Amino acid sequence: LLGLLCELAKSAKVYPQCYVLQKGIQSDSQPIKGGGFADVYKGKHGSQTICLKVIRIFQKQESIDVLRECMKETVVCAHLSHPNILPFYGIYLFDDLSQRICLISPWMKNGNLWDYLKDNPSTLRTPLIMDIIKGLRYLHQLNIVHGDLKAQNILLSDDGRALITDFGLSHITVSSVGRKSSATSPGGTTRWTAPELLKGDDCHNQLTKACDIWSFGCLCYEVLTRKMPFYQYSREPQVIVALLKGSEVPIRPPPEAPCDEVDDCMWNLMSDCWNYQPQDRPTCDSIRDVLIGLAD
Repeated sequence: LLGLLCELAKSAKVYPQCYVLQKGIQSDSQPIKGGGFADVYKGKHGSQTICLKVIRIFQKQESIDVLRECMKETVVCAHLSHPNILPFYGIYLFDDLSQRICLISPWMKNGNLWDYLKDNPSTLRTPLIMDIIKGLRYLHQLNIVHGDLKAQNILLSDDGRALITDFGLSHITVSSVGRKSSATSPGGTTRWTAPELLKGDDCHNQLTKACDIWSFGCLCYEVLTRKMPFYQYSREPQVIVALLKGSEVPIRPPPEAPCDEVDDCMWNLMSDCWNYQPQDRPTCDSIRDVLIGLAD
């Protein structure tokens, strides 16, 4: 039913009106930050502080494509409810000539996981990783593929829970604005991308749950080692070449390196996520079971 609603919204180019916030939205005049496909503003909806993600549109055709994808993703977001998924309030269209599209969610003052851990290095990492796999498991149970897992796309709630976000916008980036615009933003996406997606043929460019698992392993790497995956390569094309060789994975940090909770069991789990055969990567259920065992 959810898939049918998505396709109806996308093909008809109409938002279900129950998702549209009609009034009471106030936005700061300047964005807090910008990405490859959206600008993020802080604002208010009544008494509540909100996040407004304003989709960038550069050309008319992009406008049509982005609108279609937003319709589909709005339906998906509105039907999700999980303690480790960022809540979604609805969409808002600016009442001006641009008719810019806004996706509205609660404002998370702790920011994203990457920045938070830099500012709070004593934070325990394993509970946050468990939060992320719980949220990803929920998405996969609904046959939703995130497509852009990394620490910058994980937010921290006021009570310290990890919240997955931007799982819909990753598809907008690929199909409408182009992966290049995202890959050239700070941090990029290539370092977290499953190698089969880089082969450039129709047989391998489909996002799958196994792609998310590879990215999850890379996310664990950056959270625990405090380094980006493949940090030894300064440029994205170097990472692509390394991945296309069919064997390279992120480097295990030496024992003296500043890192957190990367024992043999955790490293083996991450290594399993980096299996070059997608069908041989673990599932969210098996990853969760391993993490439970590590916590005991």
